[in-house]
Parts: sequence; structure tokens; C-alpha cells
Amino acid sequence: MRPPSDRQLLHRQYLQSPIWKEKRKKAIEFYGTICARCSRYGTDVHHKTYDRVGGDEQMEDLEVLCRECHEAHHRAERATKSCQKKTRSIHRRAIFQYLTITQKDKLIKDFGCSSYGDLAYKILHSDRHQLILAAVKILGFDKFHGNPKPKSKNGWVDRVNEPEDTRTWDEKVPWMSLDQFKQKF
Repeated sequence: MRPPSDRQLLHRQYLQSPIWKEKRKKAIEFYGTICARCSRYGTDVHHKTYDRVGGDEQMEDLEVLCRECHEAHHRAERATKSCQKKTRSIHRRAIFQYLTITQKDKLIKDFGCSSYGDLAYKILHSDRHQLILAAVKILGFDKFHGNPKPKSKNGWVDRVNEPEDTRTWDEKVPWMSLDQFKQKF
């Protein structure tokens, strides 16, 4: 592991300062102790932007997260740091692996998935953008990319007349049985 940069050391020192402790206290008073991503108890105050860090943060620059969601956010952020631009985007294949168990359970409940395997399959292969966007939001990204739906001859996806996918598991994923997939996830 690389040693922390000067910028990281300075930020760590700031997080120990009385100025930050007061900002953190005000953020918790303002937002409460409910995680902004999974609605569980949380007291980690996360900087959504570092534009005004150093005591000048506005409340909209901060959010309260539980420890699990905060760690998941930074794990996913580190994994996609090399390809970051102004809009934060995550590849569809990376979404499931960076979600915590609690976040996966919340998505399963909210979107009626039957298991972790069903959730992973829908994130990877379906066009259920509401599910995928909810997962992306939980991780703190703006959008996702990867695995676009195939285009029709005129260049547009015909979602209205698109037939429902009625293939069995073995037809969709011939290299892995459903039991193997459930054990893995």
C-alpha cells in the first residue's frame, strides 16, 4: 500500500480539528442520524464535494452515512478513480460487487428480487433502469455505463415492442448452474 499523499495527510489533520468537529456536529443536527443511502443509523459525515473543504463546507456539501455505506462509497470511488471525469460513472459489472449486504437486501426488498443471484442478474442483464439507478445512487455515483442493449437497424432501441426474456437459467448462463451461482452470491 502506498503511503498517504500530502493532501491526504492534510485532510486527515483537518478531520481531527475542532473546526471539522463543529461542522460534523452541525451536519448531524441538520440531517439527523439516518444514513442517506440505506436509511439505517449512521453518524459518518461524508463530503460529497471537496470544493469548500477546510471549514467553508455548506450543508449541501455533506451527507450523513452509516459506516458500511461510507466504506462502500470510498471502495467504489477508489476502484473507479482512474476513469473519473466531472460526471461520476460506474460500470454496470462493478455495481453488484461494491454493494454491501445491507444495501443488497434493501434493493431486493424494494424491487422484488428473489435472491442475491436474481439481483445480480437483473443489474447485469436487464433493462430495469430504476433498479440499476437506485443501486448507483446508493453507491454515490451519478450514472452507470456498460452492457448497452443491442440497437435495432435504425439505431434506436425498440423497448415498446421488445419481447419479454423467457429463457431459462441454463439458456441465459450456460457456464454456471443456478446452485453454483447462489453459492457464489
